[in-house]
Amino acid sequence: MPRAARTQYEGAKYHVTNRGNGRLPIFYGVNDYERFLEQLRDAMGQDCVVLYAYCLMPTHVHLFVETPAGNLDRFMGRLTTAYAMYFRYKHYRPGHCFQGRYNAPLVAGDDYILRLTRYIHLNPVRGDRAEGWLAEQKWEKAKQYRWSSLSGYLAGGGGEVPVDYRWLRLVDASGGATAGKAYERYIGRLLGTADEVLDEAMKASRYAIGDAAFRTEVEDWVRGQAPQWSSRSDLDVPPPAAVPFERLTAAVAEAFGVGVRSLCTARERVGWARGVLLELACTVGAMRQRAVARALGTLSEHAVSKQRRQLRAAMSEDTSLRARFDALRETLKSKL
Repeated sequence: MPRAARTQYEGAKYHVTNRGNGRLPIFYGVNDYERFLEQLRDAMGQDCVVLYAYCLMPTHVHLFVETPAGNLDRFMGRLTTAYAMYFRYKHYRPGHCFQGRYNAPLVAGDDYILRLTRYIHLNPVRGDRAEGWLAEQKWEKAKQYRWSSLSGYLAGGGGEVPVDYRWLRLVDASGGATAGKAYERYIGRLLGTADEVLDEAMKASRYAIGDAAFRTEVEDWVRGQAPQWSSRSDLDVPPPAAVPFERLTAAVAEAFGVGVRSLCTARERVGWARGVLLELACTVGAMRQRAVARALGTLSEHAVSKQRRQLRAAMSEDTSLRARFDALRETLKSKL
């Protein structure tokens, strides 16, 4: 997978995640967790990084940090290198400790910041590991989990790792134990359900967690920086504003007088309609051919490429088909 471009500046806040190579454990016992936290404290001190929340899981880590010096890469390089050296020496496991580069979308907005702390603290009771648990059971397990900053939040501060608890003021400005109780109530509201607001924001962009305006601002910046990068082929640059695949499918079906289902079924003959859909999906829809193939579910990536070539060859000879395609494309672009 192409890597995300790194966006760094003074005062940037990030949700950093890093996973074990091959999804294997990076923590096998108490000594490993304690060693990572010790090295986290050291790296924070050396690179002047502020830690707002954390959770260490057996196979991955979550860190919510701010970089007053705009030096996330240096901080994470120091932290992951130190732990990887310890890990290889301690466990004699060949290969890399971590799986590729860490992810670090920017974070902004009080509501999203608070939601993110909750998301991080509920990691131990999320997914298959908590299948069938009641909300009360989840809460008890989350409170008992030793390797996160939740206990400090509930106490209104404190803990062995130097966590900055300033975001507690968003639930209770008085601070201390009162704020901890307010945070407990805040978490309780989502113990049994998903946080749809945060989930949508996380899915919407690889680069930013926040409202639509913030995500657009960050992705516009990344696109603007793309020509300056020496090797763009291995970078995942966010596409410009794009028409959703479902809207493209409906528009092509209407324009060519065919059914939506027929467009998505490789066996049915629909003239040039399917080729037009594929070309629009890769241009106006800003999708990669692999993503288009997955969206259809009936074509391979090779078939998508072949049908796009056939359409372009046909349009070079058939001016009426070209005019029809151009008109449909411009109509769709005008609705962005």
